[in-house]
Amino acid sequence: HPEKGYPMALDYFVASGQYAKLFNEAFGDKPNCIKIIFHSSDIDHVCNERYEIRDSAGKLISDGDGAEFRIWSKAESKYIHEAPANPTEWMQRVATKLTTEKYIAEWQQVLTLRFMIPAVKGIAGLWELTTKGKETSLKNVRDSFDSVLEVAGMTVNLPFDLAVSKHKSNTPNGRSYSVLSLTANVSQASLLEVHNLISDTGNVMNLLRAGELTEEKILQLKSGE
Repeated sequence: HPEKGYPMALDYFVASGQYAKLFNEAFGDKPNCIKIIFHSSDIDHVCNERYEIRDSAGKLISDGDGAEFRIWSKAESKYIHEAPANPTEWMQRVATKLTTEKYIAEWQQVLTLRFMIPAVKGIAGLWELTTKGKETSLKNVRDSFDSVLEVAGMTVNLPFDLAVSKHKSNTPNGRSYSVLSLTANVSQASLLEVHNLISDTGNVMNLLRAGELTEEKILQLKSGE
């Protein structure tokens, strides 16, 4: 919320960080669907699901895959590795230790996507999006990624549509929440679009190596000529 500061459900993506302006130039102010590609098929890196728990100040105390964890050690001033014999009991002890009169510490399921956005020109880096929608977004995205990986055996450079929409719950308070979806878009037009966008990035890298990336050439590339 712009005035009160609490989180709000949105039905469009908002980019943050140093290159947000380039994102807005490519998609406008309120895009609800963007085309992305993954640079790797390693699920632990590009579609990472984990558990995490934070203290009352929002600081990350521990995270892990449900069997192995890292946890902050005050004594050593670093995260240390834990592989408890009974993960459920161990997680409960950690939550109980962090709980205070004013704060109930809880483990949350978190999914982080790392991807490239070919339509954002001028940079070749990874964007990151994190969701905690355990019953909605997390399952939608994870199942879609797993299905494509199982059928195709890879996800590298395959175009996906990442979309967001806003839903309203049926509970008495009628709370609104955002839902993410990830859909493989392997139509001929989509594959050709991604191919062209990737080619543009390759052209930029070649010009850089040759020392020929002039201001005039940058303007020409941005215009799509």
